[in-house]
Amino acid sequence: MPPKSSKKPAPAPFSTAKSSKVTKNPLFEATPRNFGIGGDIQPKRDLTRFLKWPAYVRLQRQKVILHQRLKVPPSIAQFAHTLDKNTATQLYKLLNKYRYVTSLPFHFVPGQRNCLQSRDEAAEEGSP
Repeated sequence: MPPKSSKKPAPAPFSTAKSSKVTKNPLFEATPRNFGIGGDIQPKRDLTRFLKWPAYVRLQRQKVILHQRLKVPPSIAQFAHTLDKNTATQLYKLLNKYRYVTSLPFHFVPGQRNCLQSRDEAAEEGSP
């Protein structure tokens, strides 16, 4: 066993020396505040959560929370993001040009007569 040395270890570098006690001014005593009935005034608190918010604000917040909580299948979720009116009318005009021509009654094809009229005329020509 090594012999015990009577030397003190070296102090840690940049150590914070114990500061002397700050003398308190006896004119200003720190007493705990009493917030009970008849005591000190309560501190101001943030009460925005407890306000009566307008109905549209409450509804839009509830809607956001429901959308976060619900797991909506994609076949239904596609209707949550629809086109605005201008884009929809442009799309319908474009799709109308490429519409499939069917033999439905009163279906108008540009450059031809009504399907019913053309059918009636064909039937009259074929009859004796």
